[in-house]
Amino acid sequence: MPRRSTHSTKSGKLQVERLERKCRYCKTYRSAQGFDKHEAWCKKTSMIRKELPERTHSNPNEIQVDATPLTLPAIPLSSRVDFGANNEFVEGSSLVPMDVDYPSPELNTQEPTNGRETMYGPHLPQEYIKIIPHPHSWDPTTKIIALNHANPVSHSECPTYMPQPEPHPWAPFKNLGDFEYTETAIMGLLPKWIINKQLAGLNSNWAEGSHLTIKNFTEMDNVLSKACKYFVQFKHDIVTALYQDPWEWILSIIQDESLAPMAMWNAVQKYHCAGDFEEQIYDEPNTAV
Repeated sequence: MPRRSTHSTKSGKLQVERLERKCRYCKTYRSAQGFDKHEAWCKKTSMIRKELPERTHSNPNEIQVDATPLTLPAIPLSSRVDFGANNEFVEGSSLVPMDVDYPSPELNTQEPTNGRETMYGPHLPQEYIKIIPHPHSWDPTTKIIALNHANPVSHSECPTYMPQPEPHPWAPFKNLGDFEYTETAIMGLLPKWIINKQLAGLNSNWAEGSHLTIKNFTEMDNVLSKACKYFVQFKHDIVTALYQDPWEWILSIIQDESLAPMAMWNAVQKYHCAGDFEEQIYDEPNTAV
């Protein structure tokens, strides 16, 4: 039977060492591919196991550790971690990624909440405006503007004003008939001669029981002139005044760096929220979609 040479035995060991390496912490042989991450995970697990007893014995009053032992993720001996070409963890492998930081179980840590819960605590206002800035905005924080007041005034406490109807809403016309005829003549753009003819006929034998008191166009025009006195009249005049050019004023505001944080350069999404109801607002200058 031929003897195996010493050279071939050594080369075989070198090939095995290149394919698998022994972990210093779990004392198992692992694949050379991704071995560094596996050993880093074992090191972190070993440090946690050593750190817990030391903390408990050094200051037992500071940290209360339950009697149940700490359960750490098991590392199967026969499993192999799958890593990609760049030595990265591949989904579907038997172990968790090595670069994930797991918090110590004795520390009562909580995940940070979102911006709305940070501002108003775990409960949002009953009614509020939610503003979501544009992704390119200098401040991408979602803003909550509460609308409900601490001491709302009930409707029974609000004084209700009931306007009283005017006794003669057609004034300065003498009666409703005069007002309605004048309104019809103006809206119909009737000329002066037609108005005089109609009024003459209505005040004679055209209509029985007519209550018109206007006799002709001149009387109707006089009443209209009195009605115009109910409002401030327009005047023609020339006024000289100092003014700032609107366009130059706008440019000065745009170029003012101190106003940059308050400028609305980007559109926002704005919602009116009341309980579970949420309605997007579109009809404001900066709520474009």
